[in-house]
Parts: sequence; C-alpha cells; structure tokens
Amino acid sequence: MDNVDGVFFISSALKIVNKSVSVYSDEERFQHTLKTIETIDKHCPSNLKYMYETSAELPNEDYLKELSEKGVKIIWTGSDPNVKHFSTVGLRSPAESLSFYHILSWFKDNDKQNVKAKRLYKISGRYWINDNFILKDKRFKDSFVYNKAADSYMPIERRNETGAHKAYSTRLFHMDYNLFDKFHGILPEVVNDCLKYGIDVEHSYWKHLHLNKFNVVELTKIGIEGWIAPLGIFEDD
Repeated sequence: MDNVDGVFFISSALKIVNKSVSVYSDEERFQHTLKTIETIDKHCPSNLKYMYETSAELPNEDYLKELSEKGVKIIWTGSDPNVKHFSTVGLRSPAESLSFYHILSWFKDNDKQNVKAKRLYKISGRYWINDNFILKDKRFKDSFVYNKAADSYMPIERRNETGAHKAYSTRLFHMDYNLFDKFHGILPEVVNDCLKYGIDVEHSYWKHLHLNKFNVVELTKIGIEGWIAPLGIFEDD
C-alpha cells in the first residue's frame, strides 16, 4: 500500500502534430515537462505521478524512458480514436478532459485500491509549481481547490445558454482524495459540454462543480507558472 501526500495526474502532449497549437518544439516541451516533475518532487516529496499523454502520435521513446526513470507512470490516452481526432484537429478541451477521464478510469481499475493519499492533483505538463503552492491547509478539507474563478468572456446570452458564467484555470487544481469518485463521475458531463456547446474545459469545470454544489476553495495564487503553448506568454497563477 502506497501512503502519500499527493497523487499527481500530469496532462501532456509531448509530440505536437498540429503545429498551430504550440510555439515550442517537442524538445522544448520535454524540457519544460522535466521541470514539472522536478517541482512536484520539491514541493510535495511524498507523491505518486501519473502522466496522461494526449499526443495523436506516440512521442519520442527516449522522452518516455527518461520520464519513467523519474518515477512517472505514463498512459498514452492519445491512442484512443476520439482523443486522437480531437488532438489532431486542435480541440484541446475535449482531448484533455476525455484523456483525464480515461486515466482516472485506469487508475480506479488498477491502482486506486493500493493507494492511500491525502490529495489528488491535476497539473499541466510544461508548467511548474512555485513557492506560492500550499501543500497543507485546514481550509482544503473535503474541498476542491482552484485559482480564483474568472468572469466569462462569453456574451451573456452564451453564458445563460451554457450555464457557464465563470471559468477556472486548469493548469493546477486539486481535491481531497475522498472526492475521487464524485469528480470522476462528472467528467463525462464536462466532456459533453465541451462538445455540445463548444465551450472550453475551464468553463465546463466551473459549471459542473457549482451545479453539483461541491465545496470549492478559491485562491488568489494556487502556485503554478509557465508559458502558454500557443502564444509563448508567461503566466503566474
């Protein structure tokens, strides 16, 4: 039985087929991801790391080997036909959220019964945890933790139509480990909204967390930084 402070699920796309979605080369993306791993180990040394690789084509084997040697268990969710299609045509939100559902399903079926943990984290590969990160806080008990929600950029008519009036950044968020099943259960609806309404996963998470009346703690700085792939703009959340 593994007993850890945090189980980290790392979203990744190490091999970019649609070059319009990233200004960074595959090698640059890999180097960014190594820093992701390094900062997870620094700020939460007691951890397990799982990476869900959404690339439509299998990434460089040397990259995967090095990540495995650093204790990362990698699942290639990009092999799923739907994820492959979404990734190829640049539909980031459906590809990422469906991939997250797949790896959580795999974890539930294979490893969850052998893991005791305090929290579950989702972090975007290529971003890294900084000193604003809080590992333990009594406010987090039985709660989801996100960066402070941002007002939606959509017109009010679209907000009313979709039920998504705000959006959560998804570069890093976390939850009590005991919320796993509840979160896993809403992910199909998150994916469905991305496809049905054409909204991004950030809006869909906000909608379904509030629709289900889950406890959510919002932080001004959750403790994540890095460069946005399509634009190369630095973000510090």
